[in-house]
Amino acid sequence: MQNVSVILAADINMNLHGYNIQGSQDEARLLARNNLRLISLRWYYIAFLVGYATLILVMASDSNRQVIAYGAMLLVTYLINAILLFIVKKFETNLVTQRIVIGAQLSLDLAVCSVVTYVQGGVESRTTALYAIPIIASGLTFSSRLIVPVAMMSGAAYSLTILLHAWLSDGSVDWVTHAVPVVFYPILFLVLGRITQFLSDIETVGIREQAYNSFLSLLAHQLKHPASATKTIVDAIVHDKTATHTEQTLHHLEMLKGENENQIRLIDNLLEAAPRTRIEEHSEEVNVTRLFEQVAHKVAVSHQRLSDLVKDESASKPVKVGGNEIKLRLALTNIFDNSFRHTPEGSLVHYGIRCESGVVTLTIRDEGVGMSREHLTNILERFNVESLNGLGSRHVGGLGLGLFVARQVFSAHDGEIEVKSKEGQGTVVTVRMKGAR
Repeated sequence: MQNVSVILAADINMNLHGYNIQGSQDEARLLARNNLRLISLRWYYIAFLVGYATLILVMASDSNRQVIAYGAMLLVTYLINAILLFIVKKFETNLVTQRIVIGAQLSLDLAVCSVVTYVQGGVESRTTALYAIPIIASGLTFSSRLIVPVAMMSGAAYSLTILLHAWLSDGSVDWVTHAVPVVFYPILFLVLGRITQFLSDIETVGIREQAYNSFLSLLAHQLKHPASATKTIVDAIVHDKTATHTEQTLHHLEMLKGENENQIRLIDNLLEAAPRTRIEEHSEEVNVTRLFEQVAHKVAVSHQRLSDLVKDESASKPVKVGGNEIKLRLALTNIFDNSFRHTPEGSLVHYGIRCESGVVTLTIRDEGVGMSREHLTNILERFNVESLNGLGSRHVGGLGLGLFVARQVFSAHDGEIEVKSKEGQGTVVTVRMKGAR
């Protein structure tokens, strides 16, 4: 039993460096980096904007009052930007503070756009494009959820600015002149916001998928330890020479061992379905003929249906492929397990292997319940819950990961998997890989 303790202690030291699950502080740091990017960018575009507008005014010999207004705006914006920079760095891990800074930055950009529009003459200004800055910044720098609200705020800010300028300058609003820009530009900003949201969502999907994979990987690693510990303890009890076990106890231990192996295989499927960011594949020459035989025999025995397993005519000489034997074993186990699960006792499961022109073909054919064309379409997808639910009372357990993982493994070995099935007529799974005799 001392070996059990050693194995358990070694199993606890799991390497989780390849996984990244974000907490509130990590999210705050991410927002802080995005805040810093926009703050850094503002130093340049505000200086360019004010410098360009001032140059135009000087060349046009316009009022010095407008030049002074732009200078004051530059100083105030730089001061606020410096304050925001200090807050972001000071409270880098405070999520609430970073979110407040996001709102402050977007509000500052809208205020700058409105001041420039007002100084340039309201509706007669040519500064409408400036309002695209907070819209694009909200999506590409922060969150796609902010884009449409910011686009609506940009439209409202522009409309209120030109109306306020007309009211203060002329004492009234000429609706004939202002009706078109008040209606058209807010709609244009909203369209721009939707386009920016679409582009932002493309990147967001990848980020969510990465976080989802990381969660599954970490979950699988946490489950792997107690499952492996259970296997070690059961093996130790079974092989303990000093203990006396009744026939019934041994039978129950064998049942427990079989269920434990199924649990470990499901966890391995989770790990394979959610890859790490960095993975080192071990590659070797694998005798796939022997591996195929071993997996077929072991799965048939685990289902207590060795008499239902039939080997078709196969290659006479051993066939070898280059790859990872552990992953190939997992993939083949998934396929055979599916065949036996969905085949009633007494119905046969056939398997065979061929090698022609450097291509190894593995075939697993059952006489089970089969699948409809609708279920067959998505059978190789991850967590194919809809297809599983569609089987109703025929669904015999599993996570909907088996064939997905098999496809992942064989694709990594430059191979492919093909599934053909008809409802009530069984299923044929064909795997093709590069190999040689």
